[in-house]
Amino acid sequence: MIAFLAVGLTPGCRNEVPEDPTAQFGTLIHGDWTLSRAFRNESETKVLDGTYFRFREEQQMETNLPLPGQSPGIALTASYTLQRDSLIMHAPGTGDQLFRIQQLDSQELILSTSILQQAFRFDLRREAQ
Repeated sequence: MIAFLAVGLTPGCRNEVPEDPTAQFGTLIHGDWTLSRAFRNESETKVLDGTYFRFREEQQMETNLPLPGQSPGIALTASYTLQRDSLIMHAPGTGDQLFRIQQLDSQELILSTSILQQAFRFDLRREAQ
């Protein structure tokens, strides 16, 4: 009984929940991002050069990333939801597209996703304001 109380009263042994490192993604993601490198199935590809993502307030976004069911070269406007390290794009006509946020800071955004059973990674840089 005494050992149980000693463990429960030891300083620094609180049941605090660590801060979620993804909690700031909602504000950090806002802005214009341009593709610096793209990978398809772990091999670098230049096919997507010129791709951009623009994230706005009220969880609205625009991208020219070609997705199934979308005309190539046409910008797509969609809403999005952030859930921890995931970004879910809700695109009319193409359905939801899930992106994993692998890294996000003030200058770099790395997203991964699967399109037509192909694994993609997008390394993006924030455009100068």
